[in-house]
Amino acid sequence: MFSDHEQMVTQPDIDVVAVTVKAPRHRELVDAALAAGKAVYCEWPLGRDLDDARAMAALAAEQGVRTVVGLQGRQAPAIGFIQELLSDGYVGEVLSTTMVGVSVAGGSVVQANAYMLDETNGANALTIAVGHSLDTLNYVLGEFADLSAASALRRPLMTIEETGEQIMKTAADQIDATDYR
Repeated sequence: MFSDHEQMVTQPDIDVVAVTVKAPRHRELVDAALAAGKAVYCEWPLGRDLDDARAMAALAAEQGVRTVVGLQGRQAPAIGFIQELLSDGYVGEVLSTTMVGVSVAGGSVVQANAYMLDETNGANALTIAVGHSLDTLNYVLGEFADLSAASALRRPLMTIEETGEQIMKTAADQIDATDYR
């Protein structure tokens, strides 16, 4: 018996499948669409980890199917303007960049986002926001030449706002990345 999404992606009048659910389900849905030979747009992050992403990329290549990972910073008019200023030499040569990312600003989250505290789910405020930011930075400045990065878990205990329950967080919540050009 096929699941609802497997039945949907096998329909002949569906050409493209957009995967915009929580990241822990991305691979399941992307794999079903790719197996059906459908083009796929998947929001960032693509998978829970590098193994998930590589497996989906391999399946897409095997099936000969077009795919896109949604990193929308590249589409923002302000980012295009910055890229134009840099390519025109308006700000001179960029020698290095440093970016610091922090996820949850306080010690609590709403219940709907509690899944983001578990690193095995692959989606949290740090991986999502910093992933988008790093892609935008890379898009504007070009490929990283020599990237140095470190991450840390600084708030291991979080409170669920609605219930007051305290749960352990395993996902990193701070990152520092420096690119030397």
